Amino acid sequence: MSVDRLPGLTKLYVWSVVLEPMLFFVLFASNVTGVTGNVSRLLQAVVVLVLVTRLAVRLLTPNIRLPRSSWRWSLDHTYLEYVGLAVVAGVIGALSGAFDVPLQSPSGIVTYASTLNSALVRPLFEYVIAVYYFWYFVVLPRTMLRTPRQLDYLFKVFGGMFVLSFVVGVIGLSSAALLGVEIVPRHLYDLRMVGARFHGLAGEPRHAFVFLFLGLAMLHLRAWYHGRRLWRGWTPLIIGAAMLTQSAAGFFGIAAFVAMLVAQTLRRMSFRRIFQLVTVVLVVGALTVLAVRNLPRAQMYAANLQGVWQALEQRDTLPGALASQGDSVYPVYDLVLKIREGDLLPVVVGSGLGSAAAANKRLVVDATEAGNPNSQFVRLLYESGLVGTVLFILAFARPVARLTRDLPPPVRHRFMTLMLLVLGCGLGFRSAAPFIFLGALTAVMLVRRDSGH
Repeated sequence: MSVDRLPGLTKLYVWSVVLEPMLFFVLFASNVTGVTGNVSRLLQAVVVLVLVTRLAVRLLTPNIRLPRSSWRWSLDHTYLEYVGLAVVAGVIGALSGAFDVPLQSPSGIVTYASTLNSALVRPLFEYVIAVYYFWYFVVLPRTMLRTPRQLDYLFKVFGGMFVLSFVVGVIGLSSAALLGVEIVPRHLYDLRMVGARFHGLAGEPRHAFVFLFLGLAMLHLRAWYHGRRLWRGWTPLIIGAAMLTQSAAGFFGIAAFVAMLVAQTLRRMSFRRIFQLVTVVLVVGALTVLAVRNLPRAQMYAANLQGVWQALEQRDTLPGALASQGDSVYPVYDLVLKIREGDLLPVVVGSGLGSAAAANKRLVVDATEAGNPNSQFVRLLYESGLVGTVLFILAFARPVARLTRDLPPPVRHRFMTLMLLVLGCGLGFRSAAPFIFLGALTAVMLVRRDSGH
């Protein structure tokens, strides 16, 4: 079967996955339907509709057996444990008033979107999203990408769109920085510019930070799958572009990556891994110092840190640029208050999915504009506690360890490092990137197993 004769549903699925982190293609804001509408999600809706229709036809047609599924192969249940804990935390949170919010609604939101984002419905919707992400991006590739041709199509489309986004990002940044002319907006629906910061077709610069390192991981995976070495120039180019996003969430994500890499390395000590770890820490440290000293946004955030605690204690607006990051600050402050009062259960197991947004609506000065934290780490910590945060991380690390257990140690370590890198960036800013990479890695290993490698 040639690439041109691939099933149409496979092509739709691949494009829906590739375009998911490319938020330049957002067509309408969340105030219309309750969720942001981009091309990827429209394609996902079509894919899901076709799959549901096929399943219904097979179930209603006699003498037709459903095909055996390979989903169980190397399927780790840690993510299901994380969701189960989140359900328990949600019950505890509901009984303790974690979802009680002021009865206010932002202006300009249609009735349907307002209902979907209400205090009653939105937390339940968050559970649907949590299960859906895992199913669509991690489980579904096991059946949608089962042949070498299908994988080749995935890598072809992703590689082409990633290079296109990178080139557009370089051109857009050069035009804004050298000519003072901004030509690449963040989204199609609002055409708003972001200044002289790298972002390409990924949406805002903080979206681009995650997309860049997802691209690095996928390029490594494609090169290994095809038995080639990745061009070494990609790594410095991607790191340089990531720094030029000037994303504070991105730098936090890299810090999370380093922390997870340290924990992973200490579990299996070896001179080679310790040397690699020290090298990574030194490079990240040097880049962080360089960023703080030379990037205006990093200096701006650093200058505003001093007055944060006083503003929180006095229920005042956060100082300077940090005011726009309040959604990721107030839930942490609320946890501090709980620890101060000796209420440790929410710290350990959380208050349930959607409770961080409720906390923001209670604590943020302008409660009508409060919403979910941009930081996935803050959301995890507040909504599922310390235990849930660990389970979430293990839900990505454990499958990689199982999928690569028969590979040479250097290859296993490389894929684990790449998974932790993408996951760390995803902890800095919520993204489907960790799910996408885990799904792609799973599909690759399934195809290799079926082909006898």
